[in-house]
Amino acid sequence: MKKLIALVLALMRAVTMIAFSSAEAANPVAGKKVAYIMLLPSATIFQMWANSCVDLCKALGVDCDVIF
Repeated sequence: MKKLIALVLALMRAVTMIAFSSAEAANPVAGKKVAYIMLLPSATIFQMWANSCVDLCKALGVDCDVIF
């Protein structure tokens, strides 16, 4: 019985993944202005986070300004 349930759940997951992979993903922030404000000290880890944010925004085609 457990194997049957596991098989059914695996099939449901596979069907869901196929359905979502065939749909074209749209940019959720296209044409919008979004503000994400974090008050952080100028530490190395936060500088790394800021750099990652800038890289992600470039990949999404949006502008990102980081000010410390």
